[in-house]
Parts: sequence; C-alpha cells; structure tokens
Amino acid sequence: MRKIRFVEHKIVLILSLIILSFSSWCQTECSECYGDGKIITDIVECSSCSGHGYNESHCGRCVNGIIDCKFCDGRGTYYKKNLTYGWTDLNGNPAYNSHIVGWNIECASCSKTGEKRCNQCHGDMLVRNKCSRCEGNGNLFFSKTCGECNGSGLDYTVDHVDYYESGKIRSEGVMEHYNAVGEWNHYYENGNLESVGNYDVGVLVGTWTFYREDGTLERIGNYSDGVANGEWKYYHEQEFLVEKGELDHLKKTGKWEGYFVDGSIRFIKIYESGVKVGNWETYHFNGNLMYIGRYENGLKNGFSRSYFESGSISSEGTYLDGIHTGVWVEYYESKQRKKVISYSDGTNRGTFKSFHKNGGLWQRGDLLDGEPDNLWKSYRDDGSLESSGRYKDGRESGLWYGYHPNGETSHELNYTLGVQIGKVKEFDESGNIKSFGAFDKDKRQGKWEFYFPDGSTMFKAEFTDGELNGKYKSYHYNAGLNESGFYSNGTESGKWTKHFKNGNVDSEGERIGSVEHGAWKYYFENGNLKMSGKWINSQADGKWKIYHSNGKLYQIRLWEKGKLLEVLVCQDGEGNKLNKGTLKNGKGTFLEYDTDGKLIKKTMRE
Repeated sequence: MRKIRFVEHKIVLILSLIILSFSSWCQTECSECYGDGKIITDIVECSSCSGHGYNESHCGRCVNGIIDCKFCDGRGTYYKKNLTYGWTDLNGNPAYNSHIVGWNIECASCSKTGEKRCNQCHGDMLVRNKCSRCEGNGNLFFSKTCGECNGSGLDYTVDHVDYYESGKIRSEGVMEHYNAVGEWNHYYENGNLESVGNYDVGVLVGTWTFYREDGTLERIGNYSDGVANGEWKYYHEQEFLVEKGELDHLKKTGKWEGYFVDGSIRFIKIYESGVKVGNWETYHFNGNLMYIGRYENGLKNGFSRSYFESGSISSEGTYLDGIHTGVWVEYYESKQRKKVISYSDGTNRGTFKSFHKNGGLWQRGDLLDGEPDNLWKSYRDDGSLESSGRYKDGRESGLWYGYHPNGETSHELNYTLGVQIGKVKEFDESGNIKSFGAFDKDKRQGKWEFYFPDGSTMFKAEFTDGELNGKYKSYHYNAGLNESGFYSNGTESGKWTKHFKNGNVDSEGERIGSVEHGAWKYYFENGNLKMSGKWINSQADGKWKIYHSNGKLYQIRLWEKGKLLEVLVCQDGEGNKLNKGTLKNGKGTFLEYDTDGKLIKKTMRE
C-alpha cells in the first residue's frame, strides 16, 4: 500500500514538473538556434546561447524570455577577467575573440514565424539583421551581414572592430570563420589611417596602402598569399614618389628607379632575387650623371666612375669582387689630380699620393688594407716638408715631427695608438724652444710653459683635460710679471692682478666666469689710484670714483647695471668744483675735463 502511494506521489510530482516546464516554455515556436542542433521542444520560451548549459552569472540562462549573455561569447561560454591573461573561461582558456559579447545584451529571441534577431553572433561581432529563418535541425541562416551560422556556432561572417586600451579604434573590417576577409582599415592611436587593404582567409592580398602616423602617404604595394609581390612604390614625407620597383617574395627584383621631388630620375638599380646585379646609375638633381658602375653577385666589379654636378669626373677606377684594384684617381673639379692610389694583387695594399690644387705633392705614404701604414710625409704647396711620422694599424705611432718652411723642426709629438701621449716640444724658426708640456689622450695636461724668441718666459699655465685649470702667470717681454690669476675649468676665476712693465699694479679685482665682478681698482703707471668701483657681471654699478693722475678726486659717477645715471661730483686737479653737466637718470649732458679743468668733451645722453 505504501509502495502504491509512493508511486502515485512520484507520478504526481513528474506531472507537476512537466506542467511547470510547459508553462515556462510555451510562448514562442522556434527550434534552438545556437546549440548543438538538438530540438529541446517544439515550443520554447527562449533558446539558450549555446545549449552547452553554462549558467554562471546568467550565461545561457533565460530571463523574461530573453537570453542574458553577460560575459558570454557567442557560443554561450562564460568568461571572466584575468589580470594576467585577459578574458578566460572557467578553465582558464583564453576567449575565442578579442572581446566579450557585452553586458545584458539581448542574445536571442524567437517569434512564432521563426524569425530570430541576433544582436551579437559571436564575441564582439555585432549583427543587426534578422535571421532569415530558423530550421528544425538547429541551423540558423543569417542575412548577408552575418552570412551563415550553423548549429555549432562556428560558421559566420560579421563586422569586426578592435580597439586600443584608450578606446580608440585600432582596426575594423569583416571576419569570416574567425579569419579577416575583404577590405580592412588599420589606424594609429591618434585616429589617422595606418593602412588599408584586403584579406583573404586571414592573409594579405591585392593592393595595400600604408601611411605615416602624421597621415602622409608612405608606400603602396601588392601582396599575394600574405607575401609582398609585384610593384611597390615608396613616397617622401612630402608625398612625392621617391622609389619604385618589383618585389618577388619580399626581395627586390628587376629594375628599381628613384626620383627627385620634380619627378626626374635619381637612380637606376638592378636586382636579381634581392642581389645587386648589372649596371647601376645615379644622377644629380640637374640631370647630369653622378655615378656609373657594375655589380656581379652583389659585389662591385669592373670599371667605376663618379662625376661632379658640373659633369667633370670626380673619381675613377676598377673593382674586383668588391675590392679596389689597379690605379684609382680622384680629381678636383678643376680636373687637376687630387689623389692617386695604386692597389696591387687585388688587395687594399698599395701607395697613396695626394696633391695641392696647384699640382704640387701634398701627402705620400703606404696603404695596408686601405689604411695608412709605415712612413708618411706631408708637404706645403711650395714643396717644403710640413710633417713626417709613422702609422701602425692605420693610426699614428711613435714620434711625429713638424717642420717650418725653412726646414727647422717646429714640433715633436709622441703618439700611442693614434693618441697624443707624453711630452711635447714646440720650436720657432730659429730652433729656440717655443713651448713645453705634456699631452694625455690628445689633451694638454699638467704644467705648460710658453717662451718668447729670446727664451724668456711668456706665460705659465696649468691644464686639466685640455682646459686651463689652476694658477696662471704671464710676463712682459724682457720685463717682469704682466698678469696673474686663476682658471677654473677654462674660465678666469678668483683674484686677478695686472702689472705695468715697471712693476706697479695696473688693476686688481675678482673675476667670475672670465668677467669682472665685485670691487675693482685701477691705477696710473705712477702708482696713483685711477678709479675704483663695483662691477656686477661686468656691468658698472653704484658709485665710481675717478681720480686725476696727481691723486686728486676728479668725479664721482653713479651707475646702475652698466648705465651712467648722474655725475655727483666734478673737480679739477686742484680740487676746484667744475660744471657737472645736466645728466639726470641717464639723460642730459655729460662733461669731461683735463687735470687743469679744461673742458675736452661734451656728449648728450638720451
């Protein structure tokens, strides 16, 4: 009895569930559109996103007769944001497309006539057209915007848009079978077009046009099966054609031409599968030939010649497998020889000669692997020897000598690996020492002394890395100290004092950055004070006192930032007052007198 009642209760429960199910499904007639192709029932309230049964956050779940596809891709798979890998499903697999369907978007709804509206088919592929029909086998056929979408949800054609993180459009076009098809536009983040062209099953085909970020045309060319092939054109930033030619699987082939802004020919080059071959020519802007030569297997071979813009030859010679051979000659535009280089045995070993414009020998020496080697000498245009020394591994080595036109030694320099190091001596034309010091890495270093022709000291200085740094003293010729002071990193700094030949002080004061600053005093040769005042960055400022040579006060002048404002006091050599003039605030007459009080100059200042 209990068993019968249990069965009865079970039957009632099943019937209740069936009735409840029908009450929620019986609104619209349509087969399942996206799922696995199985018909759930002939009458459904709404179809699921995919039929896979995921229900995370309403994914694939019916809400008020509309599928809520929050965080769903087009196939009903639920996705969540992963900070490391972006959007992933519950198993950590990446999203099928670059974007998720969106938030609370109507995913699928069916009417009694079988029409179905798909706001989004898959991922970020927006489809605004109604479905053409829903078939009982679960196949859904879309209008031309979406193409065909079958029961597995894999076959479709949709509009596609990619975005930068800033929200700006990166690219837009059509996707079919998850592959780009048809014309696509790609953009820079500033909104300017980057490229436009066609895809076929995800690979570049046909003509593509590329632009620079500022919007100017960069190049136009053709692709086949995703590889650059056919004619390509390259453009200057000013958008005139600069180069064009054929590519064969990314490699230059055949004749390539370059152009100037006016469209005239700039060069003609020949390639074979990316290798330089045949005759090459370049031209000056005026149309005259600049260079002509030949390539074989990517190397220069045979006779080569270069030209000045005027049309005269600038250089000529022969190559053998990319190496100079025989005699090479360079010319001045006047057609005089400039250099003659003789190469032997197909190597860059030979002799070098250069010439002055008057035809006289300038330099001569040996070459090894194209670099100076062994003894080299240079000459003036009058034929006198100017310098001599040796090279090793292409760099100066050991002692180098310079010569005066009379043949006397002008200097002795010591080189190590092309760098001046060690003691240096300079001599005048009579053979007297002119200077003495040391170099370190091509820069003057330490104490240096310079001399007058009679051997007396001209000045003494200290250098650090080629700059004056430290004590400095200069001397009068055949007399005593002239000037003394300090240098800091190449500029005059600190206290400086200048002397007359009789030893009396000429001037004294501070310098900053090689200009007078602060209090300064100036003297007559007899030792009497001539004037005193203050400088601010080499501009007179404040009160300046001017004196007669007998030591009596002459004038007191008021200055402001280098501008004379007023004469406060004016006296003759006996202390008698003189007319100061009308100068006020820098405007008016300025009067100057001699010691006896005689007016010697009158100027008007404005």
